Amino acid sequence: MLASPTLTAEEFKQVHNALCRLDSVAARLEVSIKTELHEQLIAAVETIRAQFSTAYEQDDAIFAARGAHYEEIGKLNGIKHSSWSMHHVTDMLAQHPWAGADRVVYRDHWGEVSVSVSVSGNTWAALWRAADECIRLSEDSHHIFVENFKVDRNDPCTLVLGTGS
Repeated sequence: MLASPTLTAEEFKQVHNALCRLDSVAARLEVSIKTELHEQLIAAVETIRAQFSTAYEQDDAIFAARGAHYEEIGKLNGIKHSSWSMHHVTDMLAQHPWAGADRVVYRDHWGEVSVSVSVSGNTWAALWRAADECIRLSEDSHHIFVENFKVDRNDPCTLVLGTGS
């Protein structure tokens, strides 16, 4: 190959997932196929993984840098009850995409009632502050990872918080 192709994040994710599936198949075939064929399969998997090592290192570095950014923003904003898990967000001080959103509602949690908090600002950090307060008010200390926001189907100014554990 003469070109130096660039993969999108989605393409890389698909190749990575295919490599993981190939690993799984190779492990399951170990007792079913000739040793020589199994060794060749494992060697191919290891070669692919080795060729992606630089890409994995780059991705790990981006993940670490974003994690440090989220941690800094969390400290500056008094975040105490949640962790940011929307790793596609590169800058917490940038404007979020939901212009006009002024409220975060948290319904799907282990607490007793839905909670609602006003959003003060139009940045990702402002959404995180509101989400953190929603999590505190919900009294659900298990689902603390802020994973997504969806526009409420009945009120375009309200974002519904989605969390994970």
